[in-house]
Amino acid sequence: MKLKDVKVGMIVVDKYDNKYIVTKVNETESSGNRAMPVRLKSVEIGRSEMISAKEAYSLSAPNLERYRAFIDKRIREAIGAGKSRVEIREDPYSMWLYVESMLFDKDAVRVLKELRDLGYSVSQYHSEAQFVDVALVISWDKS
Repeated sequence: MKLKDVKVGMIVVDKYDNKYIVTKVNETESSGNRAMPVRLKSVEIGRSEMISAKEAYSLSAPNLERYRAFIDKRIREAIGAGKSRVEIREDPYSMWLYVESMLFDKDAVRVLKELRDLGYSVSQYHSEAQFVDVALVISWDKS
């Protein structure tokens, strides 16, 4: 809160409509900058700014929309290429099913559940040769 030209006994209001009384003013000037440290005492609590549902959702599921958008784009690209499956080798997706019971990313768990609920088959491709090749495999064929 920025205060200008305040005096002891004045009532000041912040952006949330909380009211304070000025109990002490210590006005100083240093190198041309005017500083006004004050002591305030709360006298009335105004409206509390509650978090919106959209903000709460984004805080509780920070990666969900990004994961959905990425996977949706890859599925649509595969469909456009005439394929009935997509292999996603990018992190973090490729490791989601490595030990699924140990997957602690709740947004990833939610996306995997949504994919299965929508009828997709979700599995992991894993091959070890000179290098390890891992992919999240999403398929929608009828087999």
